[in-house]
Amino acid sequence: MHTGQIPEALQCYSKAVELAPECYQFFSNYLFCLECDGKASATRRFREARAGSGRYFSGVLQRTTFPNLIDPEKSLRIGLVSPDLGVHPVGLFMLPLLECNNREKYKFICYSTNQRQDDVSAVLRDNSLAWRDISSVSDEETCRLIEFDRIDILLDLSGHTGQNRLLLFAQRAAPIQITWLGYSSTTAVPAMDYIFTDPVAVLPGEENFFTEKIIRFAPSRFCYLPVGNVPEVSPLPLLSKGHCTFGSFNHPAKLSPEVISLWAKILLAVDDSRLVIKNRCFSDYYVCERYIEIFRKNGISPERIEFRQFSPHVEMLAEYAEIDIALDPFPYSGGMTSCDALWMGVPVVTIDGGRPIGRQTKGFLELAGLHELIASTSEDYVTIAVDLASSQKRLADIRRTLRERLSSSPLCDPIAFTGKFQEALRNVWQKWCETQQPVKDYIWDDPRFDEAYGIFQTALNEGSIPEEAYKLYLRLLSDYPDHPRALHAFGVVLHNLGESDDGIAHVRRAILLRPDYADAYNNLGNIYYEMKMFSE
Repeated sequence: MHTGQIPEALQCYSKAVELAPECYQFFSNYLFCLECDGKASATRRFREARAGSGRYFSGVLQRTTFPNLIDPEKSLRIGLVSPDLGVHPVGLFMLPLLECNNREKYKFICYSTNQRQDDVSAVLRDNSLAWRDISSVSDEETCRLIEFDRIDILLDLSGHTGQNRLLLFAQRAAPIQITWLGYSSTTAVPAMDYIFTDPVAVLPGEENFFTEKIIRFAPSRFCYLPVGNVPEVSPLPLLSKGHCTFGSFNHPAKLSPEVISLWAKILLAVDDSRLVIKNRCFSDYYVCERYIEIFRKNGISPERIEFRQFSPHVEMLAEYAEIDIALDPFPYSGGMTSCDALWMGVPVVTIDGGRPIGRQTKGFLELAGLHELIASTSEDYVTIAVDLASSQKRLADIRRTLRERLSSSPLCDPIAFTGKFQEALRNVWQKWCETQQPVKDYIWDDPRFDEAYGIFQTALNEGSIPEEAYKLYLRLLSDYPDHPRALHAFGVVLHNLGESDDGIAHVRRAILLRPDYADAYNNLGNIYYEMKMFSE
């Protein structure tokens, strides 16, 4: 994939799956690669995903009971599972949400599937309730950790991308599970309840290509805010250089021969134009030579193509000062790459890629009011790019106003985005609460209650943290969801752990379920007294 040879990559992944059918990561790589294949129809991609689901996920035993407090208005605890919680498009798109989040009502806990440590991961960590490194933790242990953290909603931010933990989700590690952000197609994991997306990515009628329920929660499933010491928008380079410079900072996996063919037509139609292609993969001599040969076959000489390698994010943004027009690949369009170009005043010419991942740039341009840069056919794509290159005044006007247009669009409104995201989380949680039936045949005198109480009292007497009692009461709530005695006792434990609001909510739930519960009333009064909540 890193050399842009998608058909060959698919053959290799397919053979790997054949030789090691027990390794679902090979299959995930195959599905992800299929997203880059312009010849793979939606029907085929969905069929392949469902076939893999039957092989890897359908036989996994799903959890059916949870210790979570059944309260539609409670403070929600949300888990984020990803290897990309740092300087990566996923991590960067996460920043506005966590920074604008209402931390009283929505508490995020990050589960990182690698040991990434950078400036962005530090900010994400600071804006989360907790950070867990699960890179070397088994799925079974992680499930227990998620239970310990009392996660209500677990979000997968990877889909079938690298270092995903979809087998964890297949076990249903939390009451509600949602996939979002890192992958645009179905995971086909039976225990994945929803996919968060937007109206541009998934069109009406395309729901049939997902096993998850579709929630189009906002105008865009992304929120973009530039990070760091972002350069100012530069003057149009065409004015000083005398020729148009096109650019693409996308991964070679997106740059198929079909894409290069269209770009070559644009270069041939715009006299003396150049193309800058930038990605870390172009540090490989073979990769550069391969693309030089593809361009040569399409009539473009090597001196018109410039390959650039990796540079830090802010330095990369500064390189847009040399780009007049960005060219979007297809069927896998740019995401963060397109946002960065637009923020630097560079218009991006795109084409509807015919799949959710192929409509990312289309969505950004629509929100910025640049519908004229969206092509519906290959011919339109070439025409739009060529016409734009021929109009210096139009290009200069776009460059001068584009940052302001983007910043005033819903794509760059973190407060509105966060509000819609939180509303969507609340809605799915309330629906889950509505489906929970009160437990009638619970056992009041399970001996573990006395055991947990004894452990709790010992911890109090010793002045230590009652963690073992916490774990045992969680297990009781898992075995007996909504059990008044477990809710009451666990609420008292939470209060003693400094989580008084959640503790009060648990005790109040116990009283709601058993109005004559004298011990619960007594302890609730004690908690109110200790917190000086005398009006209660």
